[in-house]
Amino acid sequence: MKSIFLGESGFFIEVQSATLVFDWTQGELPRIRRDRPVYFFISHIHSDHFSPKPFRKAEGLSKAEIFLGYDNSNPKANKFLRGLPGNVASHLHIVDGFKTLRSEDGRISIQTLKSTDLGVAFLVEIDDETIFHAGDLYLKQAMNKKDYRKWQADMMINQPRTPVMDYESQFIHHNNEFFSYTEPLAGKIIDFGMIPLDPRVEGVAHKTLMRYLDIATFKSWAPMNLRGKYKFVEDFCKEFPELVPDMKAFSEPGGYEVDVDVAPEAEAEAASEAEAEAAGKEPSKEAPGKEPAKPEAEPAPEEKQAKESDAAAGEEAPKEEAPQEDSIPAHESEEPGGYSGGIRHLETFDAWGPKDRQTFTWTRRAKFVTINSITDNPRIGDERNFVRVRDLNKKDMKLCDKVELEPGGLYEVAVWFFNDADPNSPESSTYVARDVKLRINQDRRVPRGYTSEIFGMVSASNSTPGRVWDKAYVHSNFDAVINMVERSAVIHSNGVCNGMILSFDELLGDGALLGYSRQKMGELPAGGSFAGFVTYRFTVTKG
Repeated sequence: MKSIFLGESGFFIEVQSATLVFDWTQGELPRIRRDRPVYFFISHIHSDHFSPKPFRKAEGLSKAEIFLGYDNSNPKANKFLRGLPGNVASHLHIVDGFKTLRSEDGRISIQTLKSTDLGVAFLVEIDDETIFHAGDLYLKQAMNKKDYRKWQADMMINQPRTPVMDYESQFIHHNNEFFSYTEPLAGKIIDFGMIPLDPRVEGVAHKTLMRYLDIATFKSWAPMNLRGKYKFVEDFCKEFPELVPDMKAFSEPGGYEVDVDVAPEAEAEAASEAEAEAAGKEPSKEAPGKEPAKPEAEPAPEEKQAKESDAAAGEEAPKEEAPQEDSIPAHESEEPGGYSGGIRHLETFDAWGPKDRQTFTWTRRAKFVTINSITDNPRIGDERNFVRVRDLNKKDMKLCDKVELEPGGLYEVAVWFFNDADPNSPESSTYVARDVKLRINQDRRVPRGYTSEIFGMVSASNSTPGRVWDKAYVHSNFDAVINMVERSAVIHSNGVCNGMILSFDELLGDGALLGYSRQKMGELPAGGSFAGFVTYRFTVTKG
């Protein structure tokens, strides 16, 4: 599958047998294969999703269908649609939410989801690929009461037939709608998703993404509804690094060759054969004195980045499970899950534990409280690898399992926590982890030539097993002194405890309470929506 961002919420996608275009409003299409069918999807009629472009392009194609999320209630849109030429109108399918249909040629299966705004979201299956475009199905920003009352008054004057709720009811209504309308995605495995990351709802943009990544498995995804504010995506990635490991490498649209009438391979081959025939020679791939025909246009920058990102992701699997017992140093701690003293002169280490704990998958959750035990979490991969570290002085600032210390360096440790009980089970209300704590151990000195471990342990009084642990590593080629940065230990969560500062005295002592709510620290409901991670920083000086 090849995907290219077109701007706003528009995407161009090529699969083996067809081309799919979603919510195209800006610029020109990349090169397309006109010997294959083209399917246009328009989620709704707002101007950042709807334009005449797909209809005009479809008029010049022999195999094109258009799927439009619409309720026939807008007079201007109705007038435009009535004026479409017959060869386009006959292949236009107007759909609303909760519908399942197939394309005219039977190649694709489409399921529509109702939107919290207008129109629909699309779940498309083609060539054994599952593709999701959310349209405007997202969690809306809750206004403050003053702004809401002003909006409410404007609505009553300008749209008197539209029912307007009180502030609290409207807030609850929006939340319930979003969670209800996304239910059809439960347990789905989606190859590529296009998900709103709307700067207009900055306070809850990440909550929309959390819901999608929690309810379905997205092998890869890309942000949309960006309003041209691409820095918002960069800032989001820095603030929520655990949400973006499977995000397609992203850049502003453009940099590709525009649409042509025939496939580049066919065009080059035909030209070569014609020249050879005129010269009385056998057809050749490269005519003398000419540059070799290029089979394809130079990929767009975003496409190149996506391929590089995918290649890197393929090479960089989560760290392997603990090595065989004979490779573990003899001075390993006798306490299960304990801190081993940290300093080692070896390159092979054990990592997570307990080694024999039961594991689960994103689509097959536990029926009891268990911590960090899913092996294919779409956000971080194998949850058993839940302690990672990064060098903040490097450009990529990538979280990994081991860093090299440098004098004057600044480093950040991230520790994730998940309650992996099934959030969709009828008993999910009883699957609340209790007394959830994080304990950290880290050496304050690392001798020259040695490697030291960063040990993180998450425990809960009612989980099975009662505690889990993982380690990251730091290596130094000088006598290093590690200094914790005060007030840098912070919880990052979808809940109201987001931004809460943790005490190093507690973290490095008996453990600091984790959770979702400041009022109920220590309690962690089931599901990724309630999960979170802790980060803290340290600096390094010469000893």
